[in-house]
Amino acid sequence: MKPGNILLGTKLEVKIADFGLAAKLKFIGERRSTICGTPNFMAPEQLDKKKGHSYEADVWALGIIIYSMLVGLPPFLASDYKQVYNKV
Repeated sequence: MKPGNILLGTKLEVKIADFGLAAKLKFIGERRSTICGTPNFMAPEQLDKKKGHSYEADVWALGIIIYSMLVGLPPFLASDYKQVYNKV
């Protein structure tokens, strides 16, 4: 999830869009090990293929979005994705 995926409807209702990387988890505790997404909004566990990630990564992304809305920039901003990964 990232700010570009959050839309406002005609009555200012919040809508989430772009589920291109979404995955349906079959059971509680299931984890994914793919590394994909927008670097500035990826959770640390998304970078660790051995541990994997789950719903918590969405909570992390929401926190980054809120931080970005308040401050004006993502907290781990860098010139390339490898630097962002190191900061995360």
